[in-house]
Amino acid sequence: MFSSQLSESSEFRQAQDLAHIVNIVVSGGGAAGICFAGSFKRIEGVRGFSFSHIRRAAGSSIGSVAALAICLGLNPERMFTKLATLDFKKFLDRSSKSKIIYNFFKHRAVSEGREITQELLQFLKEETDRINNDLKQPLDLPAPERLTFRDLKKLGCKDLFIVTTECFMRGNEGGSEQKIWCHLTTPDAPVAAVILASMAVPVLFPGVTFKQDEDKIFSVIPNSTHDPFAMLNFDGGITNNCLLKLFDYRCYLNDGEIERHEDDKESMKFLAEIADFEKPDFGFDPDLRVKNPHTLAFALYPSSDIPKTPIIGYNPLAIGQAIINGFLLSRLNELLRDNHERIIVVNSPIAMTDFDANEELQQQAILAGARAVSRYLGLTDAINEEEYKLPRKYPTNPAPHPAHSVPALSAAECFLMWGSVTFTENPPSPATPPAEKARRPALHK
Repeated sequence: MFSSQLSESSEFRQAQDLAHIVNIVVSGGGAAGICFAGSFKRIEGVRGFSFSHIRRAAGSSIGSVAALAICLGLNPERMFTKLATLDFKKFLDRSSKSKIIYNFFKHRAVSEGREITQELLQFLKEETDRINNDLKQPLDLPAPERLTFRDLKKLGCKDLFIVTTECFMRGNEGGSEQKIWCHLTTPDAPVAAVILASMAVPVLFPGVTFKQDEDKIFSVIPNSTHDPFAMLNFDGGITNNCLLKLFDYRCYLNDGEIERHEDDKESMKFLAEIADFEKPDFGFDPDLRVKNPHTLAFALYPSSDIPKTPIIGYNPLAIGQAIINGFLLSRLNELLRDNHERIIVVNSPIAMTDFDANEELQQQAILAGARAVSRYLGLTDAINEEEYKLPRKYPTNPAPHPAHSVPALSAAECFLMWGSVTFTENPPSPATPPAEKARRPALHK
């Protein structure tokens, strides 16, 4: 059993104690998220730790993708390959200047998120198909853009928790709050749409608007829709970039599975804890809040090797980004003061929005992730850099498997066409836009 009074050099950091970890938290960090590939590969090789023992994972922004990989039960090599080959250049769709201007006026963002949406849906389909095919009685799964938290639970996946920033008007001024999405609070919400919302950095990517009907079923609607029951969601890192304290409640000290049953008081109490985490309730019993020793977080921190340069020309975007990043770092520093023994801090050589980082820098980031685990655990064995070599990202002859191909749709189209999306054997190439355009049904008249 852990103790919060142990010092930094105590038994807490010894490898054998990792067997007690059942909750993983992954922070946001944009393009620096590639560091997690090295961290996960390094810790998986430590005696006493295994991702197969993890029961639940929580993520914010790019960390939500890493948390999803954990929940889907990827083996160590597959997890490393997937995280290390995330093509962050696709995040901005390689848009021309004219396309960026068009996106900004239509979507209020630099990119519409087409390519990252397709990559996420492809990944979700491949892995859920793999899990489903291993079941004795395979389920009739919906298309990946319709896959819900409830569906993941039915597949036997680990519990997934994702945070977004929910925006709204309070009187005459705007406001925002963190919102936790999981099989307990939002079982019928589409996982892919929630992850995209959690990664939607304002200005860079359009947010995602969710509407909940009377049956508590979530649907995605156009951001321009004027609906009093719809809420616009953006990057979860804005309100909570590291969900370490999400599991700091006594109910999570029980290693048993958590199911959601409306008539089960034992399971319904988890909803009260999550509600308290989202918006602290001063009437909540403080004795139910604990420092959970079974939780381990991975958090990104900018490396001191990244040089500081002045902001030229009073650039409002750079100033806004600087203020937000400073706020996020101050929140992380505050979290580290009292929880350093539960957080692996990765000093990333890649900045959050450095989507064009070259392969050499990406390789350094992967190794930085591995070294962070060694530093945290006090491991002295040398890291074999060959084992952490950046996998090849662009195969010579890319040919998608017919069973796993997804239609080339934008983020908005994928979630507004739930009844129309089909998976074709030969999806059109980006080089053939006329065929692509002809295949898509019109969204609005």
